[in-house]
Amino acid sequence: MHYLHGFMGEPSDFSFFPENFHELSIREWAGEAWETDFLWDQIHEQNISLFGYSMGGRMALSMLASYPDRVEKLILCGSQFCPPVDALERRKVDKGRADFLRQRPQAFLEWWATLDLFGPQDSSAWKEMEIKRANRLLKRSDFWADLMVAFSVSDQPDYSALIKNHAKKILFLFGEHDKKYCNFAEDYRAMGVETIAIPDAWHAVHLDNPDGLIDVICQS
Repeated sequence: MHYLHGFMGEPSDFSFFPENFHELSIREWAGEAWETDFLWDQIHEQNISLFGYSMGGRMALSMLASYPDRVEKLILCGSQFCPPVDALERRKVDKGRADFLRQRPQAFLEWWATLDLFGPQDSSAWKEMEIKRANRLLKRSDFWADLMVAFSVSDQPDYSALIKNHAKKILFLFGEHDKKYCNFAEDYRAMGVETIAIPDAWHAVHLDNPDGLIDVICQS
């Protein structure tokens, strides 16, 4: 299985995954938004399974859209499948956030950690991740800011029809305390997709309950 991490993530965020999980790198991304050739170029198998977390899940959906016959299974974790109703406003918000990130990366990271969807962050995994993120942002703040704008949910295609057509191969996971994606789970179920709540977790399920995440993936 190949996996895509989320915004400001890196492969080590998922170091607990089994050895048969392989990262698809977005670190050298330099193309047009929602074009997935740079991801497919890293894959040598004809048929694959994909896991995508948050922004990585949205990118995985774009991969399914480009080569639906090559994706045998798609696991989405805390990922949105369509642009928000207020897309124009969200585009302005994301541009403002990107400017904030470029100008004050450390302050941006401190603000990002306060978002409600992440919940309490008192585990050792969270503390280790925060240190790594701070180092990464100081070195590559422009890259992540560019990515935030390029892959804004405001410009994301609406994958509703795609999901309905491939519902049997898709699984949607979400943290049981993540209210935003609990609501999205209802939308996924309405399209015929199986959904599973990861216990004791918010949006970053891989940090809140990695064992629970792996158990669900291995049983699916």
